[in-house]
Amino acid sequence: MNIKGVADSAIIFRGNINFSFIKFLDRKAQVKSADFFALANYSTPIPSTNSWASRYKVGFLPIGFTSSTILNDADSDWYSYIQATVTTPYSTLINSTGITSKDNTLKGILTSVKDSSGLIRKKYDIVTQFYKNRYNIDLQRIGNGEK
Repeated sequence: MNIKGVADSAIIFRGNINFSFIKFLDRKAQVKSADFFALANYSTPIPSTNSWASRYKVGFLPIGFTSSTILNDADSDWYSYIQATVTTPYSTLINSTGITSKDNTLKGILTSVKDSSGLIRKKYDIVTQFYKNRYNIDLQRIGNGEK
């Protein structure tokens, strides 16, 4: 991440605080959308040698990958979508300028460049609608920096 000053630091801080709050809310309620989890296979490890394109194709975001062979767990997947949404403006998520499917940033994750299967968009929609319907929280407005 390229922090260029106080404003960038404030945006990052705001996103992290909001993500922490939502995660706390989730852990207290212990309710998530079954529709979201039905879209992914959490039992097959993804070798780190796989390209980002292959990870995007099965609906996984570039957040939380730390080991050489990744067994995606459902909670980490759910939280990666929340984190991506509350920390990133929608304009960035839909911006395909200068990206490829090998790019491991959140830029363009809702475009066909990275989301060739449409699974990322489906999971994004499920998560954002879940919070709107259940808690009247618009995660993307938070990510956009709106009040």
